[in-house]
Amino acid sequence: MKMKEQFIKRLIMPAADLMYKLWFFSIRKKTHRPVPAAPQILAFWHQDIFIAIGFIAHYYRSRNIVALVSASRDGDYLARILKSMGIASIRGSSTTGSVEAYWKCLRALNENNILLIAPDGPKGPAKKIKPGMAELSRHSTKPVHLLRFDYSLCRRLNSWDCFIIPLPFSSVHITVSDPIVFTREDAGTQKNSQTMEDFLNGHTAGTGMA
Repeated sequence: MKMKEQFIKRLIMPAADLMYKLWFFSIRKKTHRPVPAAPQILAFWHQDIFIAIGFIAHYYRSRNIVALVSASRDGDYLARILKSMGIASIRGSSTTGSVEAYWKCLRALNENNILLIAPDGPKGPAKKIKPGMAELSRHSTKPVHLLRFDYSLCRRLNSWDCFIIPLPFSSVHITVSDPIVFTREDAGTQKNSQTMEDFLNGHTAGTGMA
């Protein structure tokens, strides 16, 4: 098993990294406005990880970025890809190492990092926001910006999240929400979760969260 993991690390992962970068740069990215560069939480659905990490790594290449990644074997592969793109990983999820991961995420925000979160990961339910993101925003006083991705041509995998892979030379439109700052009164309310889900699912026009 150890030799297999070394083989993956030394040969397959570099090849996968190169293939991803070629794929990513073939896609036309359109965004209606710049994403603010201040320390913040950037959130997107788990299904959009493929395009989201490339977009954020390219856009914020001069900033410190940290991503919350599950402690699973799939998370190992993702963490290696993120590392090759200059993005550090905090390992943990709602089911494994959640308390330790939460405090590491909070520390990263307080140290002026940008934190990436897929709030319906790592195992779903798909497109349902879990409360941890709002608590991180409340305790750190850092805003959340939601990123919605709309694809001209893509393939959806037969996975729990219907993972999306945009086709080469297709277009992806990125819509950014207005900043959302959570307070003690509204951090975990269902109303805010529903509003954010509506935005990420394309049910809300524009970028405002009111």
